[in-house]
Amino acid sequence: MTDTVIKKYRDEWLKRVIERRNIADRVAVSLMVGTKRGTEVSTAQPLPASSAPLLTYVESLPELKSKLLEKAQPEWDSGVTARMVQANYDYIDALEGILISLASYYPPGTFSGKEPHEYFSEMVSSRFQWHRAHLEPAGPGSGGTIVNTICGGHVSDDIEKMVVDMVMSLVGYNDEFNWKSWNRKWSGKAT
Repeated sequence: MTDTVIKKYRDEWLKRVIERRNIADRVAVSLMVGTKRGTEVSTAQPLPASSAPLLTYVESLPELKSKLLEKAQPEWDSGVTARMVQANYDYIDALEGILISLASYYPPGTFSGKEPHEYFSEMVSSRFQWHRAHLEPAGPGSGGTIVNTICGGHVSDDIEKMVVDMVMSLVGYNDEFNWKSWNRKWSGKAT
């Protein structure tokens, strides 16, 4: 992949992040503090570090993921590449918002000394670069437009796994938390 192509993808991704980051943060934080979607919630202050608010937030994540998937599924099922790709971006942005919210339970400077927004934005961008590179072994643009959709699916999977990793690190060993039940719900396997 050429430097120009990499910069183009990075710049496009960063633009999308800037445009949607605040919306994704509001959705994630609003669920955490129990407000209705769309309510203006300030994210300037870090979340409390006690386990009760953290557990409440973590317990809300499978439902949030379910709602995000419910919103995205009609777009993915549309068969229209542009709609499918946009649904991927929206879903990824929301997942990134979850990572950023979870990061607020870590000490400042944990993520390479960067603010969580910056750290996770760069991480997501690098996941797009990685998946695009391996999905087009004959070079950029050789896989057609469907590569955008497939790439977004792989990035979504990566970020979902990162949420699981962070939840496990933050509360997985807390006796008040049922890890197996949460993980089944997050994976969509709960009955």
